[in-house]
Amino acid sequence: MGVMIRKHSEVILIPKTETTISKKRKIKMQYKVIVEDATQGLMGGGAMESASMALAEKVNESIGEGWEPLGGIAHSEDRQENPYLLQAMINRNARPVEQTNE
Repeated sequence: MGVMIRKHSEVILIPKTETTISKKRKIKMQYKVIVEDATQGLMGGGAMESASMALAEKVNESIGEGWEPLGGIAHSEDRQENPYLLQAMINRNARPVEQTNE
């Protein structure tokens, strides 16, 4: 299982992911989903525009940290029909790791 981190309106899911490239070496890859709450807008409406700008800022920050967007932006709603914007991200800055006999 992975790690779930909650910061303000952002939820980042980082499950442990491994891709085997040979019997002795593995590459570790990280995956996270940035979630932006689109129910809170600036005065006068524009909640979706505000959420889009906030999501873009978080995605750009993650890109600067070595993350890459995986696919496009997704839109979802919770049970109360509150909208959310989501962006999947991967970090390919993986280092080969020698496999140990455990």
